[in-house]
Parts: sequence; structure tokens; C-alpha cells
Amino acid sequence: MKIKRADDAVSEILGTILLLTIVVAVFSGIYIFVLAPPSDIPQPFVTITGKMEGTTITLTHRGGDSLDLDTELVLNIGDTTYLIAVESCLDDTNGDGLWNIGEQVVYAPTEDITYLYVDAKVIDSETNSMLFTAVFQEATSSPLSGNETFVFDDTIIGEPGVLRLPGKLFVIVVYTNNDGHGFVETISLETGTLDTLEYDDQKGYDPTIIHVSGEIFVIAYRDYNDHGYLKTVEIDDNGNITDTVVDALEFDDHKGVNPSIVHVYNDFYAIAYTGNGDHGFIKTVEIDDTGNFIGINETLEFDSVKGLTPKIFHISGDIYAVAYSGDNEHGMVKTVEIEGDGEFNGIKDTLEFESNKAIEPSVIQVSNNIFAIAYGSENDDGFLKTVEIADNGDINDTVLDTLEFDPNKGLEPDIIHISGDIYVIFYRGLGDFGVLKTIEISNSGNITDTVVDTFNLPNICWGPRIIHISGEIYALSFKNSLDNGYMRAIQIANNGDIDPV
Repeated sequence: MKIKRADDAVSEILGTILLLTIVVAVFSGIYIFVLAPPSDIPQPFVTITGKMEGTTITLTHRGGDSLDLDTELVLNIGDTTYLIAVESCLDDTNGDGLWNIGEQVVYAPTEDITYLYVDAKVIDSETNSMLFTAVFQEATSSPLSGNETFVFDDTIIGEPGVLRLPGKLFVIVVYTNNDGHGFVETISLETGTLDTLEYDDQKGYDPTIIHVSGEIFVIAYRDYNDHGYLKTVEIDDNGNITDTVVDALEFDDHKGVNPSIVHVYNDFYAIAYTGNGDHGFIKTVEIDDTGNFIGINETLEFDSVKGLTPKIFHISGDIYAVAYSGDNEHGMVKTVEIEGDGEFNGIKDTLEFESNKAIEPSVIQVSNNIFAIAYGSENDDGFLKTVEIADNGDINDTVLDTLEFDPNKGLEPDIIHISGDIYVIFYRGLGDFGVLKTIEISNSGNITDTVVDTFNLPNICWGPRIIHISGEIYALSFKNSLDNGYMRAIQIANNGDIDPV
């Protein structure tokens, strides 16, 4: 019996050893064939550098092996990961189908990534090896967080103009103070004023500002004699303003009220304004990339009776349109042709979109040839209408659709796009308090009969303006009853729901 038990014990030991041997062999096989990289495919040797300027990410091949087009770019933006084939964004300069030394992969996200975490990796798809990795931007809170409302100037009059370029962490405001002087100010909505320049130490009324090139911006306004003026200023990426104006040009030595300016082509810009006798004029001027004025190019009188508060906007190619208050303050739209060299080729078409009053129209493009116009009308009611303007400047003879967005008061409206068919109008409502309303406009120009959402501000708002900051966050600028220049945050969801921040 003892010998038999010994045989049994030996058998159990041998069985255990054999089982362990099998397990080790199996796991070794798994490691060799699954986990271990193939020994016969060498990892590419390559040097890649990367940078992010604004929202554009650029990766440059600096040396080593050429890479196949199926090499993957992996981008982490906020909480989202994007897998992008190098082929889709490679500048293949020699056309050989490889990513070679000196060639660049350029990717520009369509979303606003100003405050989001951003990193990039380059993965060789054949060996599944990482060839490059870098963090381009750490996540930061929106400049509006924790700072709902603040005063950017306690002595302003008139309507402040406001501008923000994509990727910039500040807003640019142009305004007139109580002495009538013209100021340009850069503002971080987290820390307040960054820098200020008095661009006109006498008068600077009705100012508006647009970007020219690089760090150069141009301000259009009227001076103490109501003459029309342009001045260029320099603002760097940190919001610092150069201490002196770069250049100045008097574009009308009689009258230049409510100027509206748009870029035409290369160095040419067009200014629509109310001129001598309240007639409507457009002038083209040339401004080089350094901010120097080459001079006035040509003048067109687009309305010889009356052209009040004009807004000029681009249609297609050489075709532009002006929406304004014409004779008896009727709402008018006219299309004009402005060639690339700043020359006019006449008025193309005209539409009276409002037979009553149309005060201070605000215009936005809805789809290819559909435009929406918000304005204050008879008895100060707020109206929105859609019109169709063809690429050649022909205007559909009838208004497509109409919505009375406020039957009590809807003055100085500013309309911008939110998402899909959703738009928001910020305006001065009943009692002069600020009101936000979201509405729905289809690509064909149909306006939904009911407002999506409404938000009433507790502030009196003169000269209301709204701009997008990041994600669902928007900034409102306005003047209150005490002549304080205010800025505050608002949250507008893609479905049109409005909430305070």
C-alpha cells in the first residue's frame, strides 16, 4: 500500500510539471506572436516637429525615412479623439505619395479649440509604433467663467463696436467716451482691460473695426465735423496695442456717418456710409498689409435721396449688397459690383423689403443665396425678414418670409448664427432693457412662427452687440443708462436654449 501511494505521488508531481510546461508554452507563444513586435519589420526612423498657430496644427518632416500615406495622425481635442490619415492633409510637394523631408501635414479643426486641451501623435500603421507626440495646448477655463458682468469703461456714448478673431483670448472694443474721443480697447473677459489706445483725441463717433492682416486693424468712424475717417492700429496676439496710430485717411471731407466696411480683394476695402445730404455712398480704398493707406480708389452714390445706417455685405464673387433705410426710412437692399481692383461696375438690382420703417438693419447669410435682415420698424416693433439674392446680384422681387420677433420694441438688433437652423437676436426691447431671442430659419429662408427661447437682461442696453467666444459661451457688449460700457457672458445651447453663465 505504501509503494502504491508513492507511485501516485510521483504521478501527481509529473502531471503538475507537465501542466505548468504547457501553460508557459502557451503564454510564450501568445507573447511571441501577439505582443512582441514583428522582428522583420523595422520601425521607421524619422524626425518630426510640430506647432499650433491659432487653431491650425502643422507637423513638418525634418529628416529620416519617408512615411507612407496611411500613417495616422491622432489628435486629442478636449474629450474627443480624431484619427486622421496623413494622406488627407499632406502637402505632397513632389507628388510621389510619400511624406518626405520638408513636407508638412496641416490640419485646421472646424471647431473653436481656444480653451480645449490639444495633443497630437503620429503613428506608423505598419509597425503600430509612435513616431511623434506633443501637447500643444493645456485646457483652460473660458475667459468668461466666474466673471459674469464687468464695466470696461464708465464713460461711453453711442454704440460700441466689438470684434474677436478665432483663437484669440481677448475681445477688441471700439467706442466713444463722454468727451467724444475715440478709443480702442482690448479686453480679457477673465482679467479685464489689457490695453487701451485713444485713436482720436477730438471726436470718434460711430466706430467699427475689422481685421486687415497680421496685427493690423482698421477703424472706420466720423470725426467732430462728421467727416469720414479711417485709422489703422496695431494689436499683437497678447492684446497689446501699439502706442500710436499706424496711419490715417479722411475718406469723405463732407460727411461720413455710420460707416460700414468690408474687405473686397487683396488690399482693397469698401466703405458704405451716409454722406452729404444724407445720400448713400460707397467708396473703395487701398490699405497695404503694414497698415498704410495707398489712397481712395473710387466712389459710388448708391442712393441719391437717402441712405441711412447702411450695412455692406458680400454676396459672391464681385457682387456686394447694401441694406439701409432709404427715402421715408423704407427698408432697401441694393446690389453692386465691385471688381478686384476696387472699381465699380454699377448697381445691379434693388428691393424694397420694408414699405414702412427699417431702422438700423442687421444682416446675416443663412445659406448660399438666402439672407436674413433684422431691424426696428414702425412703432419700434422688431421684425425679421428673409430675402434671396443670386450670385449675379439679381434679387428676388418678393420677401421670402417674415417674423415679428417683438411686437412692443425691437431696436438696434444684432443677429448671429448659433448652430444648424438656430439664430439669436440681441436687441433693445421694452423699457430699453436688453433682450435675447433665439429663432429658427431654414436654409430655404422659412422662419418658424414661434420664438425658440427668450432671455430678458436686467440691464438697460444701448447699442447691443453679441459675439461668439467658445462652445456655448457668448459675450454681450452694450451701454447702460449711466453711460457705462458693459460686457457679460451668456450661454446659448445649440438647440437655442438660453441660460445665464
